[in-house]
Amino acid sequence: MDRFLIVFIIIVSYIVLLFILRYLEIGAKKESSAWSNCCPDCSLALNRVQRLYKDKIVYNITLRIFEYKRYRCKACGWEGLRWGKNYKSGKSKKK
Repeated sequence: MDRFLIVFIIIVSYIVLLFILRYLEIGAKKESSAWSNCCPDCSLALNRVQRLYKDKIVYNITLRIFEYKRYRCKACGWEGLRWGKNYKSGKSKKK
């Protein structure tokens, strides 16, 4: 097979996979009746913490489709990335 075709198929497959993950809401913020963003382990509130350098790399590798933010749970110690379900483009609209 042609190398270009293989690379093209891999890139298209990767982009489709990213949109499937977004559609299935894998890694999205979890909501409960008491909290708008709760821990996936213990369902208590999460607190924002500073992003790590590797988080910025993941954000760019995922083509900025997911707006990742790093959170930590004070109750159980869980720490990880979560993204909001509302998609925001990189451009802001000014009136």
